[in-house]
Amino acid sequence: MKKIALALACLAFSGSAFAWESWGQVYKSYQIPVPIWGDQTTDLEDCSGTSEYLGTAKRAYITWNQVTNTDFSWTIGGWGGPYGGAGDGFNTIRFKEINDVGVLGLTTLNNYQGDRDCDVKMDVNQNWECGPSDPWWNEFDLESVILHEVGHQLGLDHSSNNSAVMWWSIGMSANKRVLHSDDIAGIRGRYPD
Repeated sequence: MKKIALALACLAFSGSAFAWESWGQVYKSYQIPVPIWGDQTTDLEDCSGTSEYLGTAKRAYITWNQVTNTDFSWTIGGWGGPYGGAGDGFNTIRFKEINDVGVLGLTTLNNYQGDRDCDVKMDVNQNWECGPSDPWWNEFDLESVILHEVGHQLGLDHSSNNSAVMWWSIGMSANKRVLHSDDIAGIRGRYPD
């Protein structure tokens, strides 16, 4: 059965091979648009004030919202809460310390009363470029990393296409602020119109 479904999927995409993978259940239709709650209490030293890193985060959510032919969308629930811990029913993005070496962002998939609840944590201890300028040789691009983590929030796993936003890594000075066709195929596949 799995082989038949795979063959049909390949035919449906007119021979194009996509590398995206799904991660967990999707948000249910009654949850969409999905509110996101942001943390405005953290003072990222790399950004010139709270409004800059919040603006960077909002641009990442808006980028996913601009994908056509899908029934998914984010809405900004608010900045500064309400939220608590994992599995509280609030989808959040927070700027905190991540103690795992080499981890820029971390998305946690939780279950809240049978519904999807995803929280993103961004490491405040990195050398970030908050945008809209491109990152320097020794900086990570905050918007690119948030865009990747937001892809996990909506249910995409890592892609095997290294040009995709959902590729598993990004280097210093790299910029992936535009969704690749594989990323777009992923959200359309998870949330068809």
